[in-house]
Amino acid sequence: DSKKIDFVIGKGYDKDVQGVSFVMDTAEFPFIVGEKYNQFHDGFMKGEDYPDSYNNIAQLLIQKGTLGKSLCPNGALGLGVGGL
Repeated sequence: DSKKIDFVIGKGYDKDVQGVSFVMDTAEFPFIVGEKYNQFHDGFMKGEDYPDSYNNIAQLLIQKGTLGKSLCPNGALGLGVGGL
């Protein structure tokens, strides 16, 4: 079945495997913020406009100091979304 997903305990640096979702122990592998500019924005297709309550989550997390730091570049052309 092409829609079946298996859950596997991740070991770190696991290779991509189609149909597999790796479950990571956050005590061993703490959460790392990835591409901040690519979080909490509208979709890319016409009509994929999400409510402000969703779009504003990133700014709320920044104000609370819970979004964390990222080593990823700051968005396309360095602009990002919402100043991230």
